[in-house]
Amino acid sequence: ASFEKSTDHLFDAALHGRVDDVTGVSESIIMGAPMPTGTGIFKIQQDAEFNIPAPRSAPFLSS
Repeated sequence: ASFEKSTDHLFDAALHGRVDDVTGVSESIIMGAPMPTGTGIFKIQQDAEFNIPAPRSAPFLSS
């Protein structure tokens, strides 16, 4: 049966200290994580020091 081979692979991986980053589509489906395809392929982070405040215009009617 195929499940017997899976346990052999998992045992060998644990024995040799192998790591799986779980970044593939199948792995993401099994883990319930977002898939690295389409809009999920990008990991964009905004640099807080690079934020430039938007220019403010004067009020239309100022007193």
